[in-house]
Amino acid sequence: MSPIANQTRTQNSVEGEISHFSTLIGGEPTADEIGKAIIEILFGGGDTDALGILYIIDDYQSIMEWAQLLRAYFEDEKADQAENAALGMLEERSLEILSSPLPSNPCGQYSNALVQLENLIMSALADSWLAEQINNRSCNLIVSPQYLFLDPGETWELTAELFDPDGNKQSCSSINWYSSNLNFVEITSAIDNTCIVTAVREGTANISANCDGFLGSASVKVDPSRRVYSGHVVFPFTISRYSCRWDITWDVDVEVEFEKGGDNGSLNVSGTYSAIGREPRCGGAFMIPMSFSIPSYYVSDSLIVFESQIQPNNAIWDVYLRFFTPSNTLLNGAIVAIAQSPWYGNGYLAISLEKH
Repeated sequence: MSPIANQTRTQNSVEGEISHFSTLIGGEPTADEIGKAIIEILFGGGDTDALGILYIIDDYQSIMEWAQLLRAYFEDEKADQAENAALGMLEERSLEILSSPLPSNPCGQYSNALVQLENLIMSALADSWLAEQINNRSCNLIVSPQYLFLDPGETWELTAELFDPDGNKQSCSSINWYSSNLNFVEITSAIDNTCIVTAVREGTANISANCDGFLGSASVKVDPSRRVYSGHVVFPFTISRYSCRWDITWDVDVEVEFEKGGDNGSLNVSGTYSAIGREPRCGGAFMIPMSFSIPSYYVSDSLIVFESQIQPNNAIWDVYLRFFTPSNTLLNGAIVAIAQSPWYGNGYLAISLEKH
């Protein structure tokens, strides 16, 4: 029997190659011939639209079926080469998509095809970076606020908006809203892209929105007392001594927890403390871990105050954090650091933490 390269293909597809190859077992096709046939069929451009993306998925599955057929006839070496070629094709053509322009309608079938390709990349290549980059080219339905903390009987309005990968708003033909647990949170009205939810009793429910197949959700927690806010804070200021200046930065995560109307609260801060000398003669730079917890000094419905003294790297500061009028989504306030030694410098920064 003649080599596979000399046979006439029944169709220009991997399925045709599989069918054709099944009649040639016992012949002498070389590994190079098989690899060349795979490359000829599978590699190339034109995969930037929805149909092209689906072709990538179909081609990958077809060539893996070919590899299974090879293994069934104990051609393990050729099967390994076929599988490696399929994986290389999947990676190369996925990378080509990242550098291609977006189609005119990125929120249609294109985004749905991207989701399928993302799942295949994770299962076949286990490449989380590539999968994330592919996902970033799809449209997203954002429900805001994404986190709510309500008292029983309290109502709130949610909004769903569809965005393309460039951040432009796209329209939906319709939006449907759902609550994962009506015993905790009810949907009392839903008009177009807005939804009014009502807290029923203590518990948590996810409120989901469906816009032409795109899904978004928000978490609603019903709790009559407990409040938790958190956020990332970069707190810069400058200290000076003997004509030397240092740029100080606290790069920290801040979490505030308290009980509404009570005096039981806590604040936790963790991150790094760094200093960079502006003048070479004054020393270089250093960074050390920094963390501290402060019990609440006073808590009410409109004011939360934390006061403490911290001592990172022998620098002593009196720290004050004051937050005002907590809302259902944000806790706004300020952090103040006053050095006990004047040369360590003082700092002030307005901050905003999100409820979760």
